[in-house]
Amino acid sequence: MTNVLVAPDETGNGVPRAAAGCHYSDVTALGSAVEASAPLEGLPPDRIEVRTISIRNETGGPRRQDEIDAEIIAIVELELGRDRDVLVHVLDASKTGLPAVTRQAARHAAALAPGRVRVIVDACQFRGSISRLRQDLADGFVVALTGSKFVAGPPFSGALLVPAAFAEELAVRSDVPAGLAEYSAGQDWPAALRQRMRFGFKSELNLGLGLRWVAALAHLDRYVEIDESRQSLIKEQFVRLVRSRIDAVKGISLHQHDEGDYLGSCAMVPMTVMNGAGAFASFEECQNIQLSMRGLSGGPICHVGQAVRLGSRTVLRVAASAPDVIGVSQAMSAGQSLHQAFAPIESRLDVFFHKLSAVLYHLRGA
Repeated sequence: MTNVLVAPDETGNGVPRAAAGCHYSDVTALGSAVEASAPLEGLPPDRIEVRTISIRNETGGPRRQDEIDAEIIAIVELELGRDRDVLVHVLDASKTGLPAVTRQAARHAAALAPGRVRVIVDACQFRGSISRLRQDLADGFVVALTGSKFVAGPPFSGALLVPAAFAEELAVRSDVPAGLAEYSAGQDWPAALRQRMRFGFKSELNLGLGLRWVAALAHLDRYVEIDESRQSLIKEQFVRLVRSRIDAVKGISLHQHDEGDYLGSCAMVPMTVMNGAGAFASFEECQNIQLSMRGLSGGPICHVGQAVRLGSRTVLRVAASAPDVIGVSQAMSAGQSLHQAFAPIESRLDVFFHKLSAVLYHLRGA
């Protein structure tokens, strides 16, 4: 099989290893010690080839969407010609909010060889619409999610949504790699599927995963009750408020390559960081800024997204979460205007940018 992985530098750090059928860390989800980068048991090293597609050019600017779509379809056609099955990766939103591979292109690729071309939607940021994810499942796409990130649940609360028809196919497969038992417990699977799969689970229950999802669903259940038009209104307002404060802080900016309507839909703003000499700050300097914002320089704890390299520059990200959207929506339902409902968030943003300015000043000694 050929796994076509999109934007590996803007997804999780361990994704390229996992995409190759290898252990992405030296400890599995169920606590077993393994060798990172080693193939899972039952998966020969040459069984999976990984092809990667970039969503940015050498300078960090976003590639045109039609170019990305054309490249993915060309790769699928090439790999089918080599008599290989293909897994197509659709990135719902990258670490900087960029989408990659349109649903139209994904449907076209899947139709080239039904049953041999599969599509997985990486919605782990969980910043897209619920209705679109429902449509993905209806189209036969597998969807990967996490309860952390936007949902603001505990880390490592991952889930895979499998369309019913594909689940039926899985239930009769006998060649499920044994190494997956290090990552998946019996109760992780729906009862109907678990009872039919010929797969030796080493553990019946991953209690930690279940409890993390209980916490995440407490936010998600309230979020999905909000009309999607109101969700969009609140997310877009958050981005406007962030952008209105960026220019007041010396050393950060919204780079022209990061402009786009997708910022509002994702409620995320990537901030390009400059150093004291007016050049792009290094990745290491940005990491220090992020760490300092969490409390090392005193003052309130302010969380900012991890540093991401984009060509020659590095960005830090400020984003809203599902609890933010829930809080604003509840205030609006109680009769407050959008501006009034945003007052607590505006106050926190003022604190955030005040501390960011102080941290930049402190680290640069000027």
